[in-house]
Amino acid sequence: MPALRSSTGRGRRSLARSPAVPGSERPAPRTQTLLITLVTPEQRAASFALGRVASNLGLGSGATVAGFILASAQHLRSFQTLYLFGAITYAAFALVVLAMVPNRRAAAAHAGAVGRGFRAVARDRRFLIVIAVNIVLITVGYTLFSNILPPFMKAHTRVGPGAIGIIVLFNTSFIVIAQLPATRVVKRMRRAQAFAAASALWAIALLGVLPATLIHSAPGATALLAGVATVFAIGECIHAVVLGPLVADLAPPHLLGRYISLYSLMATGGLALGPAGPFATAFQNADVTAVVRLLREDAVFEMPPEVTWFTGRELIGRFLRSQVLTEPGRFQMVPVAANGQPALAAYVRSHDGGYRAHSICVLTIAASRVTRVTSFNDPGLFAAFGLPQAVPAAAIPVPGR
Repeated sequence: MPALRSSTGRGRRSLARSPAVPGSERPAPRTQTLLITLVTPEQRAASFALGRVASNLGLGSGATVAGFILASAQHLRSFQTLYLFGAITYAAFALVVLAMVPNRRAAAAHAGAVGRGFRAVARDRRFLIVIAVNIVLITVGYTLFSNILPPFMKAHTRVGPGAIGIIVLFNTSFIVIAQLPATRVVKRMRRAQAFAAASALWAIALLGVLPATLIHSAPGATALLAGVATVFAIGECIHAVVLGPLVADLAPPHLLGRYISLYSLMATGGLALGPAGPFATAFQNADVTAVVRLLREDAVFEMPPEVTWFTGRELIGRFLRSQVLTEPGRFQMVPVAANGQPALAAYVRSHDGGYRAHSICVLTIAASRVTRVTSFNDPGLFAAFGLPQAVPAAAIPVPGR
């Protein structure tokens, strides 16, 4: 399981993509597009289901092993071993794709099609409506669960790192077992009914988290939260096999990759209305006063691998005003998640008016205040989050607007 942790010494941190919620792992846009092109339209729901089963099987086993490793050994070698193993698995996957998957170029087969850019996608009103509904659903369910559960368990329950790994295993194991049967059930439902069912299950899961603070034994709290994660997983099973195939059905063949990429990108727009939303909006507007207001008095701003950091709201505000937030619109922020924490992928404006990848800002939030901002100023990290290196301004979801 990729992780974000502090190593020995300030400023020495490492970042890898981690899903927002246990069980939320799904193929990156390019992988989803590849899967869709290899199956018939009737098989799309099943392909999305199989993709989630495979992803969550790896996520669950990896999270469990990593949780116990990190609980028993906090030295640097443990993290290095995990990252090395992750790199090997990605290399193996690339070799399998190169050897087994035919090279099909849908765009070449539709060279004469009208409308080939993101503007053509933006003119599809049905697609935009689907995305808007999905953002609402993610905001009221997925975001709260993803941003709050990991720090909630750590700060307010007796659940330890090993038990958190077990909770992840419950969630992902249930998806592995139930995703395919859920696909058959969803096929008999109207899509609107399926969305409503996912919303109801996520609401039940969110309410179920609250009693965990009243349980004073670690096994009891773990059992409750494992049940909560399982209920949430049922909603995920339904949501995943409805929305993904629907987007694929709406997409013309020559625009399939763009539809899937924007669907994956804009789905994270729901996270903008969660705890990181006001911070993202203030940052985009270069409103340093608003940014500082969201920080805790003793907040820390750091930029690994740089050894320089800033402590305290006043000092951070001074740095942002003079060096970073020099004009409104210079940055656009895309909500993501890293190791269960809210994060923002920062795009900086380029000379052509578009935006290029700049940094991944991980936010630590406590009691509605940002206590730490860790900005990884490495554009190469964007690929790990399934995000492009450069995008036109119109393609970026703008939180709070």
